[in-house]
Amino acid sequence: MKKKFTILFIVSILMVFSVEIGFAQLSYDFNFIGAGARARAMGGAFIGVADDATATSWNPAGLPRLEKTEASVVGLYTTTSYSMNDEKIEGMDQKHGNLNFLSLAFPLVVGENNLAVAVAAQRVIDLYHSSETEYYSWETKGGVDAISPAVGLQLGSQVSVGAAVNIFTGKYDQEETYKLTNETETYTEKYSGSNVSIGVLFDLQKFRIGGVFKTPWDMTCKPEDTTDGEEYVISMPVMWGVGLAWEVTEKLLLAVDYESRRFSTSEMKVDDESESLEMEDVNQFRLGAEYLIFSGDNIIPLRAGIKSDAKPFKDYNDEQVVGGVFTIGAGLIMGNVYLDFAAEGGSTEWDVYQGSKLSESKTSLIFGAVIHLGE
Repeated sequence: MKKKFTILFIVSILMVFSVEIGFAQLSYDFNFIGAGARARAMGGAFIGVADDATATSWNPAGLPRLEKTEASVVGLYTTTSYSMNDEKIEGMDQKHGNLNFLSLAFPLVVGENNLAVAVAAQRVIDLYHSSETEYYSWETKGGVDAISPAVGLQLGSQVSVGAAVNIFTGKYDQEETYKLTNETETYTEKYSGSNVSIGVLFDLQKFRIGGVFKTPWDMTCKPEDTTDGEEYVISMPVMWGVGLAWEVTEKLLLAVDYESRRFSTSEMKVDDESESLEMEDVNQFRLGAEYLIFSGDNIIPLRAGIKSDAKPFKDYNDEQVVGGVFTIGAGLIMGNVYLDFAAEGGSTEWDVYQGSKLSESKTSLIFGAVIHLGE
């Protein structure tokens, strides 16, 4: 009985945060970052690097650095587990994969300056969640995706600027089965909204300094069946970040990022009434490195990084919950084909009650491929 109570208690903790918003899991990542196995292997320190097609999601000012037309694809697989006081909670393991990113970018020349246009699609918010107890099973699928046309322009030899329009769309499918009665309930919610990402990149030979600003936006959440509830809006906050990349040698690249997300300003709006979500700002530090090994006509990049993993809530002791993530990765560059792999591993622990600690452990595997088209 005690074990069953503990499981139900943990489930309630995991679900209580923003249940009204439709988020089904506490492990949902509020550290919105860009895509790509290369960038993720470097701890996500990519705002100042931004020199491939994933720049659309990190810093669109990096697009003019492209020399060839690029097509890229990224897949992501994540596993998550929970424990209470070092005892694993059964039925709460998460295992899930998805197509995380697609892009196509075209470099052009306007006068003496480089210009690049691109379009990308990214799973920005993954809402997958599953859990099972003796009494019920619960699974949600879906998330919020961004379709992002972007453009980047070089201004002189040292400065480039860029912008991306992010058109958000997606949905959330929930299915809950009560085992005692064998009844199943379903719920579907659709999402929409848009914002703009604006970037700048300064190229100072060995150093590159980048900055990105993402405008706030309203995420409209609409039940597919209006009898299940009413439409509401979540105000997503302004986000900004800065990054520095240092090309130490031809082989070694170091990078550092800082990014801030003002979730303390987020509200939920229903009709003409607004209510604060009482969330904490989410700030993140990211460090990364890349080392190139030249082997004949091929290049093997080795990468590693570290980043903080802040949560938008406080623990029982009224302190914001912050975890850490370590990253590693490698790649293979063969002519016009780039293959990349990254692994992320991290954990977060916080007090949920007097002396009771809840732990979340998460591992992600990211696979990416970039194909350069043309000569």
